[in-house]
Formats: sequence, structure tokens, C-alpha cells
Amino acid sequence: AHSGKYSVKVAGATQNKRLGYREMTLKTGEYTVTFYAKAATTKGASVRAGYVPVKDGANPSGSDYKYGDFVNNITNTEWVKVTYTFKIETEGPYSVLVMNVKNPGGDVLIDDYTLTFGDTVIIK
Repeated sequence: AHSGKYSVKVAGATQNKRLGYREMTLKTGEYTVTFYAKAATTKGASVRAGYVPVKDGANPSGSDYKYGDFVNNITNTEWVKVTYTFKIETEGPYSVLVMNVKNPGGDVLIDDYTLTFGDTVIIK
């Protein structure tokens, strides 16, 4: 774990894997996601923070995922801080997520995830 006793592992694969937070209503405005990532194996890892609109627990279009930059070359020797700032244009239900990118496709640990809206912490 980066802090505390536990972190969550997102398994790697030859396809992108995502870990999403439950559906929640986000108001229009600017949000910032921050978390720490560390590869769980010597294979290394790559991640992207993002969000997706949802309806009835699913992505209605199947393709509306929005992501920040790739964070590449994550090793199993140190935690890397990932920050992604995005703007919600239309109030509605969304899910924030972390993608474990298929290349290199190794398992990745995620910890200390926060979502803030201005100065208000929504997820910690």
C-alpha cells in the first residue's frame, strides 16, 4: 500500500482493463483525480485516469470514455503520483475510472484515490 494497509490490484491483460467507481451525479465544473500507481510485477505498467457518462449502471454509447494522458513506465520499485483534471460540461451521472493499459499489460496497484470538485473532496 502507498498509505494504510491495502491497495487495489487491477489485473493486466492483452486488452485494456478498467477499474471504475460507482455511478454518481457530477455537476458542471472542473474536477481533479489524484491517485498513486505502482506495478505489481517486474513487467511494469501503464495507466490512464478517466471518466465516462453512465445510464442505469452502464455506458450508453459504449465509447464515451474520456481519459487523461498515459502514465507510462511504471515500475514495481516506486509509487507514481497520477493527476488528471477534467471539465464536466453537462450535469449528470458519471463513473470515474482508472485504465490499466494493455501495453505492457502488467498488474498494477492503485492507492490513495481522490476526486475533488474545486476545494470539495468527493471521494477519498
